[in-house]
Amino acid sequence: MTSAPAAENPLAAFAPEHRADPYPVYRRIHAGGALQPLAPSVWLAPRYDECAAVLHEPAWGHGYDAGINPFRPGVPAADVPGSFLVLDPPDHTRLRAVVGRGYTPRAVERLRAGVRATAERLVADMVGAGEAEVMAALADPLPLYTIATMLGIPTSLAEELRGPLRAMSRGVDPDVFLSPADVAARATSERVLEDALGALLDERRRAPTDDLLGAIAAAASPDGPISHELRALAALMIIGGYGTSESMLGNAVLALARDPDQLDLLRHRPELAASAVEELIRFDPPVQFTHRVALRDLTVGGQLFPRGSGIVVILASANRDPAVFTDPDRLDLTRYHGPLPARRHLAFSLGVHFCIGALVGRVQIEAALTALAAATRSVELAEPPVYRPNVAIRTLDTLRVRLERP
Repeated sequence: MTSAPAAENPLAAFAPEHRADPYPVYRRIHAGGALQPLAPSVWLAPRYDECAAVLHEPAWGHGYDAGINPFRPGVPAADVPGSFLVLDPPDHTRLRAVVGRGYTPRAVERLRAGVRATAERLVADMVGAGEAEVMAALADPLPLYTIATMLGIPTSLAEELRGPLRAMSRGVDPDVFLSPADVAARATSERVLEDALGALLDERRRAPTDDLLGAIAAAASPDGPISHELRALAALMIIGGYGTSESMLGNAVLALARDPDQLDLLRHRPELAASAVEELIRFDPPVQFTHRVALRDLTVGGQLFPRGSGIVVILASANRDPAVFTDPDRLDLTRYHGPLPARRHLAFSLGVHFCIGALVGRVQIEAALTALAAATRSVELAEPPVYRPNVAIRTLDTLRVRLERP
């Protein structure tokens, strides 16, 4: 298997100096070829077609249980943070079915009114103050409210778990990007979350409820302790429901603050809200990359990948592929509107690992953007934004803006 050499070291995109804007580096990596060697038995896919092909194919999995994952050799799936995410069918299918009822369109629709009311209240407080730090005022509390409602727990309890949740969002980064303190914080936080939610699952097993924790508890054996598998599944639901939504909301507000004409377009054409959500997620997705392992010999882009080969799929690069998206570095809230929308972005993945919470994330962003557009005349950056050190889930730490009433 041969390929053109990479135009730039792909790890450069994740260096601290590029955290605020990795896209110029992604463009240079994109120019280096469709498939680029990254490490022994590990390749890089920066372009849309190859990324989509890998994500669509179920035989591109994770390979932990088969002992063929080159990213963490010898590590079982149970020892990987968010282990549900790295399981392969049939275990992945079985656990996804446990929580699936909480993410159906009907279940998500029941959330919409509460999410909208919470977003309007949070935005009204921001506008009333005239200046706000978006992450603390909106991007953090809205996802916490939403996932707490889905789990069936008080928002105050979700707020108490904020520290462990942030440590886990940092901890999903590859270990090469983490300090020993980060790794230790990840392990401690995972135990805190599993213990807290495990106790609640035990309560729900004795007194069933119609919420996400109730659904997970219903899958537990009637006697004995709640299994590690189900405690980890509950923890993953709150981690995933919080971290990526927080990132998406911050990224979306930043993009619109930098492009006031697009925010003004949304004010005058509220019917673009759904299209705006898709475009903002394409433009600056929360998850920058994911990875897959060939569970059997596979061919992508005409090249053979032997069983056990790994591919890093750069979602953020694929979402700005000029062969797929016209003027991809331009924010265009009409891109997904009308009879001929753009091709679907890859921010939520594809195939068997398509993000189970995609609908929930969309509802939150639409509610926040609609409220922001209706309640403001302008949204301007008050100071340069600051990013957390997170690599995989690229997240703002602070985003201070000035807001003017209509």
